[in-house]
Amino acid sequence: MTTPTPSWPTMWHSSGWSLHLPDEGVQSAVAYHGLFLYYATIADGITYAVELGSQYGWSACWIAGAMRDRGLAGLVHCVDHFNEGGVEYQAKWEQNLTRWGVAQWVVPHRGDILEILPTLPGGIQLAFINSWHSRAHLQKELELLCPKLAECSLLCLHDTFNPEFPQYVNFAQFELEQFFPFEGRLDFQEASGFTILSRGHRLRERVSPGPNCVIGD
Repeated sequence: MTTPTPSWPTMWHSSGWSLHLPDEGVQSAVAYHGLFLYYATIADGITYAVELGSQYGWSACWIAGAMRDRGLAGLVHCVDHFNEGGVEYQAKWEQNLTRWGVAQWVVPHRGDILEILPTLPGGIQLAFINSWHSRAHLQKELELLCPKLAECSLLCLHDTFNPEFPQYVNFAQFELEQFFPFEGRLDFQEASGFTILSRGHRLRERVSPGPNCVIGD
């Protein structure tokens, strides 16, 4: 399977690990931010990740796949209702994990994110938020999540340039630092947006920026 050629930045790492690309069942936008999640997990040896809002498990597969490929005894904790409008999707989520061969690296937590987050231990190295896209819910998530992030950690958010959620976007663009005092920031502006905040990482060594990527300090 060949590597896609996105208009996003060229993402790379120097550790020489193999890359398992997604098949046609994975949306292209997810594949691009998935590359970053994969490379970050590989390069930093991440063994404890949390995904808030997992839906079909695409992002979890990238993170867990990196743990598998590097031989890490790690876990991705996925928190989701696994139900949208009365439609169950946990079976599809489990099918995707099985197809990618990463089920043993992933733990599902079914229920309300704000109720489950306090039960998770601290020391989270990588957190990915793609849940309810409201300002109020994101703030509550950050209040519970950020004290549990490790000293060296990455906080990633999806849909941070999506015009369908203006209050969420505004909060993500201007108010995150009060919850997570970051040292580096990447904003991918295509495909509804993907933002990475880093603490204790060197993002410039991971990403070669393109015209739709903004790197900030």
